[in-house]
Amino acid sequence: MEPDRASATPTGTAGPRRVTTDANDPLAGIRTLTDVCEEVTFDVDGTVGSFGYSLGQEVDVGDDSLTLVIDFSISQPVQSTVQLEDVLWVRSGILSQVSVSTGAGEETVSDEDRTLLEELVGVADERLVEVIDEDG
Repeated sequence: MEPDRASATPTGTAGPRRVTTDANDPLAGIRTLTDVCEEVTFDVDGTVGSFGYSLGQEVDVGDDSLTLVIDFSISQPVQSTVQLEDVLWVRSGILSQVSVSTGAGEETVSDEDRTLLEELVGVADERLVEVIDEDG
């Protein structure tokens, strides 16, 4: 008997496309991903699910930033969903990231968790600025 084969199918407005990242603009690949690929579905050894990608509420931090929202769901063999909000930013060429995800039974990141995420991003960026300033 032949084992199940894994498959992944991206869907979006632009059809199949390879997403690459420019070293001078590390967030460009993520922006392209959210523009051209709304969802990736998968079926791996009987586990069926999907990843959905979108840009979320912006956080004003660094030289450039974005909030990536990832909706992950599994429909087989069990049903489960998780949402992740991931703030990525660039300061002085350094890419940083802080994330928060939903808890059990929550469909979207709560306002309280989003506020905490923004506070953590602020603290992380302040510390990054200190290190950059010390380094000269």
